[in-house]
Amino acid sequence: MVAMITARNLPRRVEMISLPDEPVITGTSREVFDYYGMNAAGIAERAKAVLESLTD
Repeated sequence: MVAMITARNLPRRVEMISLPDEPVITGTSREVFDYYGMNAAGIAERAKAVLESLTD
C-alpha cells in the first residue's frame, strides 16, 4: 500500500519481496522467511542485485 501511494507522487522502480503465490513450506516464521530469502541477508543480496542491474 505504501508503494502504491508513493508511486502516485514519485514514481520509482519497486522490487517486490514476498511469499510466492503458491503453497509455501511449513515451519516457524524464521524458517519460512529464511527459505524464501526474506531475512536480512536475503534482502541485502536482492538489493545488491537490483543495484548492480541498474549499472549494467
